[in-house]
Amino acid sequence: ILKDQSTALYADDTAIITRGKVSNAIIKRMKKALLHAHKFFTKWKIKINEAKTQAIIFPYNKSPKRIPNIALSLQGSEIPILDSVKYLGIVLDKKLTFKPHITQTSNKAIRCGRALFPLLNRKSTLNYKNKILLYKMCIRPIMTYGCQVWSTRCAKTHVKSLQIIQNKNLKIIYNLPRRYSTVYLHRNYNEDMFETVTRKLTQRFEDRNRSSSYVLIRNL
Repeated sequence: ILKDQSTALYADDTAIITRGKVSNAIIKRMKKALLHAHKFFTKWKIKINEAKTQAIIFPYNKSPKRIPNIALSLQGSEIPILDSVKYLGIVLDKKLTFKPHITQTSNKAIRCGRALFPLLNRKSTLNYKNKILLYKMCIRPIMTYGCQVWSTRCAKTHVKSLQIIQNKNLKIIYNLPRRYSTVYLHRNYNEDMFETVTRKLTQRFEDRNRSSSYVLIRNL
């Protein structure tokens, strides 16, 4: 790892991170880091997938100094600087609003709900308990994935779209009319609002980290 750079590693995913006041300076540092990484991967015969290699800049403001004019490349292939990238299943946009991530998550959850509709609708022979279990095991994990990262930064309007998906699925499961009150739905059937679900998951994650037997995790 070079000076002013850090590396995030998970399985076969590698992220190189750097920061600075001027984007061009950041790009120059990143070029050095990529060269260093290329030498390391070549030495240890690790193949890099250039097609999946992307870059993103999180700008502090919209100053012209923040707009880079230096291209990045790896093994002769240009690395695109995008407005959003996916890392470990979470879409990071340059403003960190997480709107693209919520949009993608909503689409996935809707597709999953449609696939499970024959098992969740009122004609299904499954009882309510099993239907709720299917929802909580298959659909809700798609919506809550990575909420420990995005739930505290995401706008409430974006989170509301996930709440609407939860409402629709619960109404299908309990065979309720579309206009049934969301408040009564969650109160009468003892279900947490989606924001409460993400808050509990985030709190559980933080508590588990604080009590971890690994010093590095506790420090984080």
